[in-house]
Amino acid sequence: MRRFLLGLLVMALAGSAGCATTGYAAPLDEAGQTPAAQKVETLPATAEPSSTNTPSPSPSATLTPSFTASPTMTLTPTLTPSPTWKNVFAGEVYAPILLYHRVVEGQENNRYAVSPTAFEEQMRYLAENGYTTITPAYLARVILVGGQLPERPVLITFDDGYADTYTSAFPIMEKYGLKGALYVVTSTVGVGEFITIEQLRDLAAHGWEIGSHTVRHVDLVKNPDQVEKELEDSRQTLQDWLGMPVLTMAYPYGKANEYVQTKTRLAGFRAGLRIGIFNRHTPESLFELSRREVRAEYTLEQFIELLSVP
Repeated sequence: MRRFLLGLLVMALAGSAGCATTGYAAPLDEAGQTPAAQKVETLPATAEPSSTNTPSPSPSATLTPSFTASPTMTLTPTLTPSPTWKNVFAGEVYAPILLYHRVVEGQENNRYAVSPTAFEEQMRYLAENGYTTITPAYLARVILVGGQLPERPVLITFDDGYADTYTSAFPIMEKYGLKGALYVVTSTVGVGEFITIEQLRDLAAHGWEIGSHTVRHVDLVKNPDQVEKELEDSRQTLQDWLGMPVLTMAYPYGKANEYVQTKTRLAGFRAGLRIGIFNRHTPESLFELSRREVRAEYTLEQFIELLSVP
């Protein structure tokens, strides 16, 4: 009898060892990576995760997820490392998307012009409090198919393409190991106080995402007859300059109705960004991702409030 009972116990243990584990979000494939200067992150055509190879980011390394846009072009951004990256399922993601326009001295009466001193204080706060930057295209991918996210993700975006994004904001962010996304009005590139093509290429080489802000900063809601041309021409121009796909765009004046959002998707973009008050993003909001505007007059305490999860 004792031998019989022992045999039953062995059989039960053997059966339980073969049970599948549930509730695990498999990480996305991060293999085959190349330098950020040569590659661009892209979204898959279907929302299916790739292989289950798990990267192990370290404090001195960068995590560079890549995904294919076409047989001829891919881009791999350099993302700031974090002590803890976790696997998440597709669906809603909580992450503040910060919006800046200028980082420049001497424009105290311009709400869009944050001083370099205030900007550095804000970037220092992010770095010292465990925030890790990701790009909008990477966020869109995680929302669609799942993947890995740092414990405290944050996105830092800039609109319009002023040269001080490169000369002022970029060096400060490099100092604290942070990456950004710049949305460019293509007709102004290389003109006056705006960024040059060479500077755009350098930002992309350092892991920044470069996106469209249309050709002429047209109010797309008020000018529906110009939407397709503004979207398609700006995207193609940036791709020609950078040699990589352009996956996201920021709507001029932060405005986009259903028609504009549909045309944005049909033009080949994977997400659209507007102005809002939320840090929660879902598959349904991919073409109206909410950004929190950082104004010149904000104190550090007001800046910190933007990071809270509503």
